[in-house]
Amino acid sequence: MGSWIPLAIIASLAWGVYVFLFKIAIGGKHHRVSLSGAFGAMSLGILFAALAAFVATNSSILSSSLTGAGVAMASGVVWGTGMACVALALSKPSTTIAKLTPLYNTNTLVATVLGILLLRETHYQMAAVISGAILVVLGGILIARQRHIIGSFESSLGSNLPVGQVRTRKSGPEKWIIYGIIASLTWGLYALLMKLAVSPRYYGIDPFVAFVAMSVGILLVWPSVFVRGKRGVIRSAKTGLMIAFASGITWAVGMLAIVSALFKFEADVARIVPLCNTNTLVATSLGIILLHEARGERRTIIIGAILVVAGGSLVAIS
Repeated sequence: MGSWIPLAIIASLAWGVYVFLFKIAIGGKHHRVSLSGAFGAMSLGILFAALAAFVATNSSILSSSLTGAGVAMASGVVWGTGMACVALALSKPSTTIAKLTPLYNTNTLVATVLGILLLRETHYQMAAVISGAILVVLGGILIARQRHIIGSFESSLGSNLPVGQVRTRKSGPEKWIIYGIIASLTWGLYALLMKLAVSPRYYGIDPFVAFVAMSVGILLVWPSVFVRGKRGVIRSAKTGLMIAFASGITWAVGMLAIVSALFKFEADVARIVPLCNTNTLVATSLGIILLHEARGERRTIIIGAILVVAGGSLVAIS
């Protein structure tokens, strides 16, 4: 096993907690934050953590190429786009992190395919990695599945409807599902861009410089969320903003672990993403235990979570 595995586990834990904190920030009864306020506070938390790490490690911008920094910033824009979709999804009252997290973590398959096809990451047991990625995806789909996705609308039927008549939805699948899929695609791509920026085989820029550049890229996405959110930061509760800020710092801890793994150990995107995306289990557990989500569906969620962990473990030992 490579030394990057503990770093991926740290990322998994951090990324399971940050989405829980973000959900509390925008969904809390007493300290609810506007969508734009929460995204802005989270982005500032990420930038704060990135700058703190940059200063603490005495990193130098001069030793990094502008092109590599640009790629890292692009990675931030891509990740920020995915986070914007997640934020929009979480702003819907019916969205639960116990189901959204497994759905967007199907980015495992996207990242694995990109790593194998574009970065030629094939020097390991590819069959095991692909199998592990598929298990993670299957587990995510199992957890995230909704009755209306598979054509059963019993829960939405009125008792007075005639036999055989189904009440159709006006807009098809709920928007949070679409947002989750977009997040999955973007978060499969951002990892590849970060690998290009920090890996010594490519641009090899300082990982902490790359993280600062990425954080700036994330912050650049905020104006679009501010416009889309329609609610200003002024309307947000201070406690909620601090929770969103803490969410950003928590996510940054995970990202610092990942950039270190990509830079120091040249971890493969196709292997590290499936392992760190076992955060599905962390986020789902927090959603069920602390937010009391997904009542009546916990058996399905537990089975899906087991598949996710099994897939991540298979990737780690390949």
